[in-house]
Amino acid sequence: MKFLLTTRPVILRLCALLVAAWVLGAASLYLPPAAHALTTGAATRPTEVTVVDSAGILNSAEVQESVSKIEYPREISIVVLAAATGSREDRALNDYVRDQALGEHPEWRSTSNPDKFREGLLILAVDPVARINGAYMGEDLHLEGDSLTTVLDSAKPAFRENRWSDGMIDAARVAADVYADGAIGDGNLSADGVYTPRQKTFFEANHAVIVGGGAAAVVGGGAGTIIALVSRRRTSEATRLLREAEATYSDLSFRLGEMDVNANTLPESSAVAMQVRDDVRRFDTVYRQATQRVSELAGLRKNDKLPGKYLQEVRDLCTITEAAAGLEKRVDATNDILNQVPGWQNSWLDQCRDLVESADQVEALIGKSRATAASPTAQYLRSAAVELTQGVHNLPNLVERRQLAPDAALVQLRDLATKFQQAQNSHVGVMMEQVSRNAAGRERARSAMSGRTTWSYGGGYFGGYNYGGGVMTAGSQFTPTAALITGYTVASAAARQSSSGSGSSGGFSGGGSFSGSGGSSRF
Repeated sequence: MKFLLTTRPVILRLCALLVAAWVLGAASLYLPPAAHALTTGAATRPTEVTVVDSAGILNSAEVQESVSKIEYPREISIVVLAAATGSREDRALNDYVRDQALGEHPEWRSTSNPDKFREGLLILAVDPVARINGAYMGEDLHLEGDSLTTVLDSAKPAFRENRWSDGMIDAARVAADVYADGAIGDGNLSADGVYTPRQKTFFEANHAVIVGGGAAAVVGGGAGTIIALVSRRRTSEATRLLREAEATYSDLSFRLGEMDVNANTLPESSAVAMQVRDDVRRFDTVYRQATQRVSELAGLRKNDKLPGKYLQEVRDLCTITEAAAGLEKRVDATNDILNQVPGWQNSWLDQCRDLVESADQVEALIGKSRATAASPTAQYLRSAAVELTQGVHNLPNLVERRQLAPDAALVQLRDLATKFQQAQNSHVGVMMEQVSRNAAGRERARSAMSGRTTWSYGGGYFGGYNYGGGVMTAGSQFTPTAALITGYTVASAAARQSSSGSGSSGGFSGGGSFSGSGGSSRF
């Protein structure tokens, strides 16, 4: 009894200290990022970022810019790879990356040990059809177990929503967190897009000890980490998109007067001008919708951030503001062209840029199917592409020489673009018939292609791809060749794929003695 009385104060003080430590540790986990110390080591951005997108699903410019602004604790080169492997096997992506290293991309292999990936190289990969993502690296960047899983899992929420670029960026940022032994998904993202991993606090680094068991560490550091990462990512994206929508809306508001002047100075007798006046009326409707939604979402900010639960709403707002901006740009360009405003040729080329890009990519589309490359539809498509390209460049010259009226030039452009679109549709139809020998395979291909060949630009909000200063009216459709290439790539892979369960793979099959580090899993 005497022993208990003399030791009780010590025991109580120890308990109090443990409770205080636990409370402080828990509190530190919920402090806002600004309250934590940032990584102070010799951080460096990637020496090289390469985007290899044979699946055609990435916004390469966005991925390139965002990943190049991530700070890592050591020199690193990053490859972001998207490919439809044509297989549903668990090892499909592993083997595809291996085959690329052994074939088209020998620069991915180590010079000192060709059976390994190059030192300082990190490859982040995804197969959108098989729904597998992977990470592969040089031996000096070796990841395995929980570390590899953390990187792979960080991309899956975005991948499940078919936000492929976002998923790749998430994985690259979390990889930096893992290599820096930082707080996962809780680094500092500056206003200009630079991502810097945050060092863990003492209590975060020793969380399992403080809370008294591995179970709490698993819950707090595993599922909790992923949930927190998803929540922060959605909030960050929602906040960024709202800022972009507000900037677009503000710019539109500033130029309203100019657009009204341009609309009112269009030639009365022009059939094209009549269609553009319809665009102005549609613009008024969309602008009112944008005004209301910008005000509503801006009022939902908390501490200057828009909660992630409003992410879909702000995406819808961006669609509306982009549609309004496209309409405004088209009205201005049409006025320039029809009234021969100095520099109107630049407006013409700007409105035709995507048409020219599509015509330039025709051979890439035709080359996707060797069986149909010499077919009559392929020859007709080539001819239509040449006519479209020539028309884009020759019609303005005829206008300048006063051999053709501007209104007539725009109508001829519309006819050339319509012919080109019809030629594309005809040839893609022939390609789809050859994608599989059986009806079931063709049906899987058509299903996979559905929804992957839609493209919005300018007036896409109204269901049409508009070009040539507004020649195409609402409801007219133009699918760029790039979208058709993506759709066919995914469709042909879907036709070949066989069903399989979900799983993960951490190695390579076949390929001789190649045994690079990394692995993959399904999402």
